Amino acid sequence: MYGVGSRAVGQHRIDTSGLNEGFYELASGLEITRYYHQPMEDVFLPSGRVHYFPLSEPTGDAEIMSLMSRERTRLHARKKRVDATLLTTSIPATHVRQFEVAEGITCVPPNELPRMAAKHRTVTVLGGGKTSIDSLSWLLGNGYPADAISWVVPRDSRFLNRACTEPGLEFFEQTFGGGAENLEICATATNVEDLCTRMEAAGIWFRLDPGVWPRMFHSAVLSEREMEAVRSIRRTIRLGRVNRIEPHRLVLEGGVEDAKSDTLYIDCTASAVAQNVGIRTPVFS
Repeated sequence: MYGVGSRAVGQHRIDTSGLNEGFYELASGLEITRYYHQPMEDVFLPSGRVHYFPLSEPTGDAEIMSLMSRERTRLHARKKRVDATLLTTSIPATHVRQFEVAEGITCVPPNELPRMAAKHRTVTVLGGGKTSIDSLSWLLGNGYPADAISWVVPRDSRFLNRACTEPGLEFFEQTFGGGAENLEICATATNVEDLCTRMEAAGIWFRLDPGVWPRMFHSAVLSEREMEAVRSIRRTIRLGRVNRIEPHRLVLEGGVEDAKSDTLYIDCTASAVAQNVGIRTPVFS
């Protein structure tokens, strides 16, 4: 679904263990980083047609500044300038938090989980999207007890069934059959509620709790095993977004929850896709 059309990623291997068992391997962060570095290093830069300015940011219409040296470089577009930042992704490691954290509280992005999780007896994951699911899956997959985990879900989401998105002929019926059924449902649904109900009945979409009607759908992909795993988290807090984390309590939009002072908080509240409704910035100028 993503990537460079001329290059494959991965070994085309089916996982035989873990929460992804039975599906094609999932790429690691290092694999993805290397995958995108390779065409730059092997093709674009050697061609002499591309100039690359990493660790830089634009400071004006035709100027960039190095974040290392603070040196400024003027650029001249001979043909066209393309602004590809309209759909810039916000990631947990660098986004600006929308809530306060009291002094002495440990609140980190999910990147820090392997280093920090073993140092804390309780963990609270903040956010109801795919990043929070990945964090919970990592914790549970590495033996962290489910009853020591809390999960703040501001909005419930629907998730795509991974079985309906897999490549390879062995998944032809689920992927193409699911795609065809998806189109049939979209074409004949009488309203949004009918569409959602039928997508779930067809096994194309999941939701976390059958008793809670989701208000969010960002096309995040989940396997049935992953869904079963995160359903084992019994302390799910549905009181809206976090406003402030204090030593012994969480202050949320809809109320207050008790908390232990040595809890590790995992910030998964970054919004992957910016809300650019109404922006009219030209991409190709």
